[in-house]
Amino acid sequence: ASTSEKLAAAPTLYVKHGSASTINMTMQVHSNQQLFMAGVSLRSSKALNGSLTVVGEDLSGNQGRGEGTFTIAEIGASIRAQILSADQVVELAFAENSLKEDAVVKILKHRLSQPDAYNQTIAPAMQQEMKAAAGLRSAKISGNDIQNSSELTPISEGYEISIDKEKVAEGFGLAFKAPATSTAGLGLFNQSGNSWKFVTAATNGDGAFTARLTSSQIMAVMHDMAAPRINMAADLDFSEPLRNSRPEFRGQIEEYGAGLDPENIFATIDGGTAQPVSVDSAGNFIFKPLSPLTNGDHELVINAADRTGNRSQSAAIRFQVALPLQIGQIMQYPNPARNRGFIRISANSKDLTDDLVTIKIYDTAGHKVTSLGGVRAVQENFAAGGSRYLYDIAWDLRNEAGKAVANGVYIARIEVRDPLNPTQKVKKTCKLAVLR
Repeated sequence: ASTSEKLAAAPTLYVKHGSASTINMTMQVHSNQQLFMAGVSLRSSKALNGSLTVVGEDLSGNQGRGEGTFTIAEIGASIRAQILSADQVVELAFAENSLKEDAVVKILKHRLSQPDAYNQTIAPAMQQEMKAAAGLRSAKISGNDIQNSSELTPISEGYEISIDKEKVAEGFGLAFKAPATSTAGLGLFNQSGNSWKFVTAATNGDGAFTARLTSSQIMAVMHDMAAPRINMAADLDFSEPLRNSRPEFRGQIEEYGAGLDPENIFATIDGGTAQPVSVDSAGNFIFKPLSPLTNGDHELVINAADRTGNRSQSAAIRFQVALPLQIGQIMQYPNPARNRGFIRISANSKDLTDDLVTIKIYDTAGHKVTSLGGVRAVQENFAAGGSRYLYDIAWDLRNEAGKAVANGVYIARIEVRDPLNPTQKVKKTCKLAVLR
């Protein structure tokens, strides 16, 4: 026990365990006159809850008290058993295969202290007080440890569950009753060194967080207050057009509380289908579009979530792709044509115009029949996230004089010039049949 000021005398500890008589004893002072300790032997043959009460008096005669609860039980191997903490927040469930041999299980409730100038991480108050009394700081506190505690806020007390690990076989179940709150971003965590590690955000039908334990742990419900932060790599330059149809985007996602949820990290381009993002254990990510991008302006958004459900997305990253013209397809349809025919051109650019596309129709004798125009782009999006531009140029099956052409085979000679470099051309010839 610890006090905020010096006492007139060492405080008295009262221990009540089950139906046994209350034990009282004077606690022993430790180091700085404000930390006191005592030891007591209790029987653990039954699953019994107990209470601790410490009563002390300061130098002015004012009396103060502190209270706590605990549970001690001896669990037989090869039997089913359930243990409830004194306040019924924590329930442990043992099956026939949980233990190798009989074991003593303890549940002790701890008040959790928030970080301050001296103690930089969330920890059971008693841990911090004992270190302070001994003039010690927590060893090897890393920047990640401090960040972890800065993102988390305890919603419950800490519950220390103690058992001899060597006596555990398949482990035992834990149900931790979730606090009555509508706050989002809650999860069950366990203390690991100077950090708190996420265990689960899932609850059962009774609203309790559930987990399986195989060793001693200190467990608590935490609120992860911060969604992941998404940062693009500083060396990426989007001021100039990109010369790659599948450019690589890099960056880092910062998340120190519950950790990233890999199932909910994805990218979208131009508001399209979600595409996977590769992320390593340090939060460094790489994204490459699944399908080649078309020429022109694009918008990238990276989405991320932590394991308690906090979500975030990057600011829209606007960039431009500028590549040589690529013609994916030139075809005619329907074939044969009865009332109207079309020349379809698919390309990676939306900038083809009548000035850049020349289509001339000839009969089989080589006489020119007509020229086609009206080039307009329509974007076609793919399920995988890519797209292309389609140009359907119509022929009304008439010649330049406006007269309907006769049935037969006609030749379309097509020339397409690159909008970025008009000296570069793609040429193709295709046949069109007319049959009314």
